[in-house]
Amino acid sequence: MIGQTISHYRIVERLGAGGMGEVFLAEDNQLGRKVAIKFLPAEVASDDRAKQRLLREAKTAATLDHPNICAIYEVGQEAGRSFIVLQYIEGETLAARLKRELPNLGEALAIAGQVADALREAHARGIIHRDIKPENIMLTTRGQVKVLDFGLAKVVRDPGTTEFEAETGSMLSIPGMVMGTVPYMSPEQVRGEELDGRSDIFSFGTVLYELLSGRRPFEAKSAAEVISAILTREPPMISSSPGLGSGEQRLIRKCLEKDAPLRYQAMDDLISDLEQVRRAYESGQVRPAAEAAPAQPKAPITRLEGGWGRLRVSRLRLVLTSLALVLAAAGAYVFSARTAKHTAAAVMSSNSAAYDAYMRGKVNVSSENPENNYAAIKLFEQSVAADPNFAAAYAGLARAYTIKPAIPRRRQRNKSYTRMQRLTWRKHWRSIPIWRRVILRAV
Repeated sequence: MIGQTISHYRIVERLGAGGMGEVFLAEDNQLGRKVAIKFLPAEVASDDRAKQRLLREAKTAATLDHPNICAIYEVGQEAGRSFIVLQYIEGETLAARLKRELPNLGEALAIAGQVADALREAHARGIIHRDIKPENIMLTTRGQVKVLDFGLAKVVRDPGTTEFEAETGSMLSIPGMVMGTVPYMSPEQVRGEELDGRSDIFSFGTVLYELLSGRRPFEAKSAAEVISAILTREPPMISSSPGLGSGEQRLIRKCLEKDAPLRYQAMDDLISDLEQVRRAYESGQVRPAAEAAPAQPKAPITRLEGGWGRLRVSRLRLVLTSLALVLAAAGAYVFSARTAKHTAAAVMSSNSAAYDAYMRGKVNVSSENPENNYAAIKLFEQSVAADPNFAAAYAGLARAYTIKPAIPRRRQRNKSYTRMQRLTWRKHWRSIPIWRRVILRAV
């Protein structure tokens, strides 16, 4: 397309491409300025859903007028390909900057403040971004931040809630395909639940964590393991950033709360705390996290009253109590070790493909809607095919089939095929020892 003229824009060079589109640098022949033109990829150019998403991106971003949000100039169609014309930003993405060099604490806080201000404006207009990540944050040559790509943005009906959409609900319903970027998704986003501004706050927290540490808070070998980490694990504390204080750590922790009610409830509250952290840094009052909680002074040792007899009795009681605690702890350790061994044998699989499919199926079946549940059945079947001895996958398949009759069937399945599948997992379930069945039901 280099050298071609689209409407009154002459294509100069290709800037980049992704799953949501191709971006080219172009010259506006009428106004004599540089612009960026985003086209749908050729493979989805005829997809009506992709066209609607591109048009929604243009309409959503066009309603926002903010210095930290990329401006939209025009939307059009040429030779069957839809496109939008964007403000051209000279600079680099935050992702490229983090690969090249980690910013110092002052610069990182300034970048975070501008991103937060852009999100506050979007939320005030009833818009949640749903895809905040370093690749969608541009840094200009003057240090200004521009938030890009509102292709997955959602317009809320009223503050605090959003209109549930099939696209959100089926985010993980297609095997092997995840809309958005998994490492930056909130727990409610990966579960396909209704979203509000607090989902963007979680994503902002993941970006801030990476901005200060140079690594993502939830890292793993596969998308399924990343999803598991987002849902169940706490990110490690940041210790590599020089000068990082306890205020930044608390702010990030509050952004990354698993339960949305425990997070910041609005960007205004987050920005207020972020501003306090920035002022403390600029005034030199930042206290390292290791020094945030000073050690409590030891209580002075006082002499026991009542003579040596009472002292000996007290010591004897202390020894006996300590011995009882040690024996109880040893018994608990042996019991937990045996239980953990059986649980691991029942849940884990040495086959990575089987475990990956099982985790994705587990996420899908949790939302219990028709599209996700059918996808969960397929994923569990893939897991069983990859590892016929993977008991947890059979348990997941059983749960998915248990949920299935309560869901209106939009797609009529082959009844003989369904019956054959049910007989397969029932036969395997009966062959599993009773103690393992108990563990599987508890998982």
